[in-house]
Amino acid sequence: MNGPFSPAGSAPAEPRDIAALRRLRATTPDLAPAIDFQLAWLQTERRVDARVPLPRTVGADALCASRLAAGARVLEFDDLVLDWSDVRRLCGQAADLLRRADFLEPASEAAALACLRDAGALPIELRRWFDRDADVDPSVSQVWTFGLRPYLTRASAALLQRLELSAWHSASCPICGGDAEFAAWAAAGRRLICGRCAAQWPYAADRCPHCADGRDADRQSFSDPSRAYRVEACTRCRRYVKGLDEERAGRGVLIAYDPIATLPLDAAAHQLGFE
Repeated sequence: MNGPFSPAGSAPAEPRDIAALRRLRATTPDLAPAIDFQLAWLQTERRVDARVPLPRTVGADALCASRLAAGARVLEFDDLVLDWSDVRRLCGQAADLLRRADFLEPASEAAALACLRDAGALPIELRRWFDRDADVDPSVSQVWTFGLRPYLTRASAALLQRLELSAWHSASCPICGGDAEFAAWAAAGRRLICGRCAAQWPYAADRCPHCADGRDADRQSFSDPSRAYRVEACTRCRRYVKGLDEERAGRGVLIAYDPIATLPLDAAAHQLGFE
Protein backbone atom coordinates (compact mmCIF):
# COMPACT_ATOMS: atom_id res chain seq x y z
CA MET A 1 0.00 0.00 0.00
CA ASN A 2 1.30 3.46 -0.84
CA GLY A 3 1.59 5.89 2.02
CA PRO A 4 -0.03 9.35 1.93
CA PHE A 5 3.22 10.96 0.75
CA SER A 6 4.22 8.27 -1.78
CA PRO A 7 1.93 8.42 -4.82
CA ALA A 8 1.69 5.25 -6.86
CA GLY A 9 4.63 4.92 -9.22
CA SER A 10 6.71 7.65 -7.55
CA ALA A 11 10.25 7.01 -6.38
CA PRO A 12 10.99 7.54 -2.68
CA ALA A 13 12.55 10.90 -1.90
CA GLU A 14 16.31 10.92 -1.52
CA PRO A 15 17.68 11.58 1.95
CA ARG A 16 18.34 15.28 2.42
CA ASP A 17 22.11 14.93 2.67
CA ILE A 18 22.34 12.92 -0.57
CA ALA A 19 20.15 15.37 -2.45
CA ALA A 20 22.29 18.25 -1.17
CA LEU A 21 25.49 16.49 -2.27
CA ARG A 22 24.12 15.96 -5.77
CA ARG A 23 23.22 19.66 -6.05
CA LEU A 24 26.66 20.63 -4.78
CA ARG A 25 28.33 18.43 -7.37
CA ALA A 26 26.43 20.17 -10.16
CA THR A 27 27.54 23.62 -9.01
CA THR A 28 31.05 22.91 -7.65
CA PRO A 29 32.90 20.53 -10.00
CA ASP A 30 36.17 21.01 -8.08
CA LEU A 31 34.64 19.02 -5.22
CA ALA A 32 33.48 16.17 -7.48
CA PRO A 33 36.04 13.56 -6.26
CA ALA A 34 35.14 14.12 -2.62
CA ILE A 35 31.41 14.19 -3.36
CA ASP A 36 31.54 11.05 -5.48
CA PHE A 37 33.42 9.25 -2.72
CA GLN A 38 30.92 10.41 -0.11
CA LEU A 39 27.93 9.34 -2.20
CA ALA A 40 29.44 5.92 -2.83
CA TRP A 41 30.30 5.44 0.82
CA LEU A 42 26.82 6.49 1.99
CA GLN A 43 25.36 3.79 -0.23
CA THR A 44 27.76 1.25 1.28
CA GLU A 45 26.81 2.26 4.82
CA ARG A 46 23.10 2.12 4.15
CA ARG A 47 23.38 -1.41 2.80
CA VAL A 48 24.75 -2.65 6.14
CA ASP A 49 23.00 -0.33 8.62
CA ALA A 50 20.13 -2.71 9.31
CA ARG A 51 22.40 -5.57 10.37
CA VAL A 52 24.98 -3.68 12.43
CA PRO A 53 24.58 -4.83 16.06
CA LEU A 54 24.39 -2.48 18.99
CA PRO A 55 27.33 -2.40 21.43
CA ARG A 56 27.22 -4.24 24.73
CA THR A 57 27.02 -0.97 26.67
CA VAL A 58 23.53 -0.09 25.40
CA GLY A 59 21.33 -0.60 28.44
CA ALA A 60 24.25 -0.59 30.87
CA ASP A 61 23.32 2.88 32.08
CA ALA A 62 25.15 2.70 35.40
CA LEU A 63 28.38 1.67 33.70
CA CYS A 64 28.06 4.45 31.14
CA ALA A 65 27.36 7.03 33.83
CA SER A 66 30.35 5.90 35.88
CA ARG A 67 32.65 6.14 32.88
CA LEU A 68 31.45 9.66 32.10
CA ALA A 69 31.81 10.71 35.74
CA ALA A 70 35.41 9.52 35.62
CA GLY A 71 36.04 11.62 32.50
CA ALA A 72 36.28 8.54 30.27
CA ARG A 73 34.54 7.77 27.00
CA VAL A 74 31.46 5.58 27.22
CA LEU A 75 32.48 3.13 24.50
CA GLU A 76 35.48 0.81 24.60
CA PHE A 77 36.69 -1.34 21.74
CA ASP A 78 35.63 -4.55 23.52
CA ASP A 79 32.09 -3.17 23.82
CA LEU A 80 31.65 -3.37 20.04
CA VAL A 81 29.97 -6.48 18.66
CA LEU A 82 31.95 -6.88 15.45
CA ASP A 83 31.19 -9.24 12.61
CA TRP A 84 34.73 -9.68 11.32
CA SER A 85 33.59 -10.73 7.85
CA ASP A 86 31.60 -7.51 7.56
CA VAL A 87 34.45 -5.47 9.02
CA ARG A 88 36.91 -6.84 6.47
CA ARG A 89 34.45 -6.22 3.66
CA LEU A 90 33.73 -2.65 4.77
CA CYS A 91 37.40 -1.79 5.25
CA GLY A 92 38.24 -3.31 1.87
CA GLN A 93 35.50 -1.30 0.18
CA ALA A 94 36.69 1.86 1.96
CA ALA A 95 40.26 1.29 0.77
CA ASP A 96 39.06 0.71 -2.79
CA LEU A 97 36.89 3.83 -2.89
CA LEU A 98 39.56 6.00 -1.27
CA ARG A 99 42.14 4.79 -3.77
CA ARG A 100 39.84 5.44 -6.73
CA ALA A 101 39.29 8.97 -5.47
CA ASP A 102 43.08 9.46 -5.11
CA PHE A 103 42.71 9.93 -1.36
CA LEU A 104 44.86 6.87 -0.60
CA GLU A 105 48.32 6.11 -1.93
CA PRO A 106 48.94 2.65 -3.42
CA ALA A 107 51.42 1.82 -0.64
CA SER A 108 48.86 2.71 2.04
CA GLU A 109 46.18 0.69 0.30
CA ALA A 110 48.56 -2.28 0.12
CA ALA A 111 49.33 -1.96 3.84
CA ALA A 112 45.62 -1.86 4.71
CA LEU A 113 44.82 -4.88 2.52
CA ALA A 114 47.72 -6.86 4.00
CA CYS A 115 46.34 -6.20 7.47
CA LEU A 116 42.85 -7.24 6.36
CA ARG A 117 44.24 -10.58 5.19
CA ASP A 118 45.92 -11.23 8.53
CA ALA A 119 43.26 -12.50 10.96
CA GLY A 120 45.56 -12.01 13.92
CA ALA A 121 46.82 -8.55 13.04
CA LEU A 122 43.51 -6.87 12.18
CA PRO A 123 41.94 -6.83 15.68
CA ILE A 124 45.19 -5.50 17.12
CA GLU A 125 45.45 -2.76 14.51
CA LEU A 126 41.82 -1.70 14.89
CA ARG A 127 42.16 -1.57 18.66
CA ARG A 128 45.24 0.64 18.29
CA TRP A 129 43.31 2.89 15.93
CA PHE A 130 40.33 3.03 18.30
CA ASP A 131 42.62 3.96 21.20
CA ARG A 132 44.22 6.66 19.02
CA ASP A 133 47.69 5.16 19.12
CA ALA A 134 50.04 7.77 17.67
CA ASP A 135 52.00 5.07 15.82
CA VAL A 136 49.06 4.11 13.57
CA ASP A 137 49.76 5.25 10.01
CA PRO A 138 47.49 8.30 9.43
CA SER A 139 46.93 7.32 5.81
CA VAL A 140 45.82 3.80 6.68
CA SER A 141 43.77 5.02 9.65
CA GLN A 142 41.25 6.64 7.32
CA VAL A 143 40.45 3.15 6.02
CA TRP A 144 39.68 2.02 9.58
CA THR A 145 37.68 5.21 10.21
CA PHE A 146 35.31 4.47 7.36
CA GLY A 147 35.29 0.71 7.84
CA LEU A 148 34.16 0.95 11.47
CA ARG A 149 31.95 3.99 11.01
CA PRO A 150 28.68 2.03 10.65
CA TYR A 151 29.36 0.36 14.00
CA LEU A 152 30.33 3.60 15.72
CA THR A 153 27.52 5.77 14.38
CA ARG A 154 24.95 3.14 15.36
CA ALA A 155 26.48 2.91 18.82
CA SER A 156 26.52 6.67 19.17
CA ALA A 157 22.90 7.11 18.11
CA ALA A 158 21.76 4.50 20.65
CA LEU A 159 23.93 5.64 23.55
CA LEU A 160 23.34 9.38 23.27
CA GLN A 161 19.64 8.89 23.94
CA ARG A 162 20.47 7.48 27.37
CA LEU A 163 23.25 9.84 28.49
CA GLU A 164 23.32 13.07 30.44
CA LEU A 165 26.21 15.13 29.07
CA SER A 166 25.85 18.31 31.13
CA ALA A 167 28.93 17.42 33.20
CA TRP A 168 31.06 16.48 30.18
CA HIS A 169 33.52 19.32 29.54
CA SER A 170 36.13 17.57 27.42
CA ALA A 171 36.80 18.41 23.76
CA SER A 172 37.09 14.70 22.97
CA CYS A 173 34.00 12.69 22.07
CA PRO A 174 32.13 11.32 25.11
CA ILE A 175 31.14 8.22 23.12
CA CYS A 176 34.28 7.00 21.32
CA GLY A 177 36.96 9.49 22.37
CA GLY A 178 37.49 10.82 18.85
CA ASP A 179 38.34 14.36 17.81
CA ALA A 180 35.80 16.89 16.59
CA GLU A 181 35.62 17.03 12.80
CA PHE A 182 32.98 19.74 12.68
CA ALA A 183 31.10 22.18 14.88
CA ALA A 184 27.68 23.81 15.05
CA TRP A 185 26.92 27.21 16.52
CA ALA A 186 23.39 27.95 17.75
CA ALA A 187 21.67 30.20 20.28
CA ALA A 188 22.37 27.62 23.01
CA GLY A 189 26.11 27.66 22.28
CA ARG A 190 28.52 25.48 20.35
CA ARG A 191 28.35 21.76 19.77
CA LEU A 192 31.26 19.64 18.58
CA ILE A 193 30.70 16.74 16.19
CA CYS A 194 32.89 13.64 16.27
CA GLY A 195 34.68 12.66 13.08
CA ARG A 196 34.44 8.95 13.94
CA CYS A 197 30.96 8.29 15.39
CA ALA A 198 29.11 11.56 14.57
CA ALA A 199 28.19 12.15 18.22
CA GLN A 200 27.39 15.76 19.11
CA TRP A 201 28.11 17.34 22.48
CA PRO A 202 28.27 20.86 23.94
CA TYR A 203 31.64 22.52 24.39
CA ALA A 204 32.44 26.03 25.60
CA ALA A 205 32.39 28.38 22.61
CA ASP A 206 35.26 30.48 24.01
CA ARG A 207 37.75 27.60 24.19
CA CYS A 208 39.88 25.96 21.53
CA PRO A 209 38.68 22.35 21.10
CA HIS A 210 42.29 21.25 20.63
CA CYS A 211 44.32 22.95 23.37
CA ALA A 212 41.49 24.42 25.53
CA ASP A 213 42.98 27.91 25.31
CA GLY A 214 40.32 30.52 26.06
CA ARG A 215 42.05 33.83 25.35
CA ASP A 216 40.33 36.00 22.75
CA ALA A 217 43.70 37.24 21.52
CA ASP A 218 44.61 33.68 20.47
CA ARG A 219 41.56 33.18 18.26
CA GLN A 220 41.20 33.95 14.58
CA SER A 221 37.93 33.55 12.69
CA PHE A 222 36.88 33.74 9.06
CA SER A 223 33.87 32.59 7.04
CA ASP A 224 32.66 31.74 3.57
CA PRO A 225 30.82 34.41 1.51
CA SER A 226 27.43 33.32 2.86
CA ARG A 227 28.74 33.58 6.44
CA ALA A 228 26.81 30.40 7.24
CA TYR A 229 30.05 28.43 7.43
CA ARG A 230 33.02 29.59 9.44
CA VAL A 231 36.41 28.61 10.80
CA GLU A 232 37.64 29.32 14.30
CA ALA A 233 41.40 28.93 14.52
CA CYS A 234 43.77 29.02 17.46
CA THR A 235 47.02 30.93 16.97
CA ARG A 236 48.47 29.20 20.02
CA CYS A 237 48.26 25.56 18.85
CA ARG A 238 47.79 26.39 15.14
CA ARG A 239 44.74 24.15 14.83
CA TYR A 240 41.19 24.98 13.83
CA VAL A 241 37.61 23.79 13.75
CA LYS A 242 35.13 24.56 10.99
CA GLY A 243 31.39 24.48 11.31
CA LEU A 244 27.90 25.74 10.54
CA ASP A 245 26.16 28.74 12.07
CA GLU A 246 22.74 27.12 12.31
CA GLU A 247 20.86 30.34 13.00
CA ARG A 248 22.33 32.07 9.97
CA ALA A 249 21.84 28.96 7.79
CA GLY A 250 18.30 28.41 9.03
CA ARG A 251 18.86 24.65 9.47
CA GLY A 252 20.72 22.06 11.44
CA VAL A 253 23.94 20.35 10.44
CA LEU A 254 23.82 17.69 7.71
CA ILE A 255 26.56 15.33 8.87
CA ALA A 256 27.26 13.78 5.47
CA TYR A 257 27.06 17.06 3.56
CA ASP A 258 28.45 20.01 5.49
CA PRO A 259 32.03 18.70 6.02
CA ILE A 260 32.27 18.19 2.23
CA ALA A 261 30.72 21.55 1.36
CA THR A 262 33.30 23.29 3.57
CA LEU A 263 36.42 21.74 2.02
CA PRO A 264 37.35 25.15 0.53
CA LEU A 265 37.51 26.48 4.10
CA ASP A 266 39.97 23.69 4.97
CA ALA A 267 42.14 24.79 2.06
CA ALA A 268 41.99 28.41 3.23
CA ALA A 269 42.92 27.43 6.80
CA HIS A 270 45.87 25.37 5.58
CA GLN A 271 47.12 28.27 3.48
CA LEU A 272 47.14 30.36 6.65
CA GLY A 273 49.26 27.73 8.41
CA PHE A 274 46.58 26.05 10.51
CA GLU A 275 46.16 22.27 10.75
